[in-house]
Amino acid sequence: MLVVTAEIWPDGDESKSHEIGYIFASNEADIDGASAYEARILQNCSEHLSTAAIDRYVLAFRERSDGVWGLVAEISNSAGITAGHGINPIVAQQLQSALAENKKGNEDA
Repeated sequence: MLVVTAEIWPDGDESKSHEIGYIFASNEADIDGASAYEARILQNCSEHLSTAAIDRYVLAFRERSDGVWGLVAEISNSAGITAGHGINPIVAQQLQSALAENKKGNEDA
């Protein structure tokens, strides 16, 4: 069984961490390196993160050689969970500039 736990660490502080979601996946069939996984996805509702609660069961089919992240992506896709609508390009540029400034500040220190 594969168990994936998603946590938020506010300000990078593990002591303030809280779990926001889980995936539990079990390999139910394996034929020639391909597997069928039964998975349950749980996500806690969070007003702070603007996320809705999710509790879904899905089937995912993957080549085992795709690795764990390919399986996690397939489970998410099978559950209809997508990356959303993206971010406003202006906001993305502002974030990129802020990251560059932070990086420069860290190098100067």
